[in-house]
Amino acid sequence: MKSNKVLIIAIAILLLTTIGISIYSIYQHDNTRFTINRLELEKVELLKKLDSL
Repeated sequence: MKSNKVLIIAIAILLLTTIGISIYSIYQHDNTRFTINRLELEKVELLKKLDSL
């Protein structure tokens, strides 16, 4: 019975860890996309300023 409890706890920890890693990687992906978009906007702004000179 005790080994059953340990197995259930191990599976629960594994499940929570997997969910945590998934959430973290989704968050990182959104963060990276946001940074890339911001850099693209800054590049466009710089090109406009250069054209106006």
